[in-house]
Amino acid sequence: MNHPEKIRQTYDEQGTTADLKIVFVLREPVSREISYYNFLVDRAMRNDQNAFVQHVVNPDGEVRTIDDYFNREIDSWRYEH
Repeated sequence: MNHPEKIRQTYDEQGTTADLKIVFVLREPVSREISYYNFLVDRAMRNDQNAFVQHVVNPDGEVRTIDDYFNREIDSWRYEH
């Protein structure tokens, strides 16, 4: 939830927060990551220069396998956190 104050403002404009209900929809994380990988591969194949696309492209310009991508992401997460 990036902007909780906006949610509060929206409900305050309606005059009541007594019935406020917030529903979170969470995706299964592995499926989400596979979907994101496929999105980045698609962008890479279109020669998109977005910085995130570089996560799926080797220095020689070839698209990384999903296993390679996952291993690099896990390693970067492990060392950053």
